[in-house]
Amino acid sequence: QWIRSYVRNMRVDIGLALHRMGLVQTNPTANLHHYTPYYRVPQPEKVDESYRIMRAVMRKFKSLADQDGVEIRVIVTPTPEVIDERIWNSWAGMIHQIVDPQAVLDRDISRKRIGGILDEVGIRYLDLTEPIREEFRAHPDRKMYLPLDGHWNGHGHEVAGKIVSEWLIGELSLKHMPGKIITERHG
Repeated sequence: QWIRSYVRNMRVDIGLALHRMGLVQTNPTANLHHYTPYYRVPQPEKVDESYRIMRAVMRKFKSLADQDGVEIRVIVTPTPEVIDERIWNSWAGMIHQIVDPQAVLDRDISRKRIGGILDEVGIRYLDLTEPIREEFRAHPDRKMYLPLDGHWNGHGHEVAGKIVSEWLIGELSLKHMPGKIITERHG
C-alpha cells in the first residue's frame, strides 16, 4: 500500500520503469496525463483557465499589498525536467509514446506564461530557470534534485538560496524600508 501511494507522487519516468519491471502495480502514467497539458503548445482550455485564475489572484494580491504599502516579490522555481535536457527528452518521449504522439511540447511555456502574468500585474519576480540551468550545465555531475520526487536536495537549495539572496539584496539596495535606509550589504 505504501509503495502504491508513493509511486503516484514520484517522477513519472522512474515510476514507469518500476512498473514495467513488475516492482509496483500502480501505473504512474496517470501523472503524465495530468502534467502534459502544461507543456502542450497550444495549451488546452483547462490550463488557460488556471492562468486566468492565477492572474485574478495576483491582481487581488497586488492590490491588497499596494493598499498596505507592501512590495511583493515572487520566485519562479523550475522542475527537473525543465532544467535537465536528458530528463526532458525522456519525459517528452513518454508523452509522445503514451499520451499523444503528435503533441507539440515546450518545456518553457508555463514559466513564460507565469512571467507574463506577473509582468502584466506589475509584480517583480525572479525566474530561477536560467541561472539553475547554467549551474547544471557547469556542474552536471552535481545533482540538484532529490531522485524520486523532483524537489531540491541540499545542493539545489544552496544554489537557489545564493541566487535568491543576491537578487533580494539587489532589490533591497534600490529601495528603502520604512524607518530604515539600506546603505550597505551584509552577507
